[in-house]
Amino acid sequence: MTDGPGGFWKNDKTDLLLAFDPEAEKVTWSEFIDDFRTSFEPLDPALKVQLELKNLRIKDRADKYTYQFTYLAKQTGYNDAAQIMAFKRGLPRSLALKIMTRPEGAPTTIKD
Repeated sequence: MTDGPGGFWKNDKTDLLLAFDPEAEKVTWSEFIDDFRTSFEPLDPALKVQLELKNLRIKDRADKYTYQFTYLAKQTGYNDAAQIMAFKRGLPRSLALKIMTRPEGAPTTIKD
């Protein structure tokens, strides 16, 4: 953590502590954790996961894609229809077409 946002945050906190600033010594562990989370946690975790899901594509193995998709989809709050659309988006067009035109019909739930 020597450059980028993490480095800046660390250097800022280190400078305060090394300056022997009496105010810096009054920081509690709880305040430190709150400051850390505010600085590094995403503001909208669901949106972050939705964007990851939007960019997810099958690369080599279907089971790996399905596992990654399921893991992310559980965190999005998407209903079945939205999950089906997201799942199809990550598949090659030919495979998505086969799934949507299967003899038993297009899936209506993500488990289908």
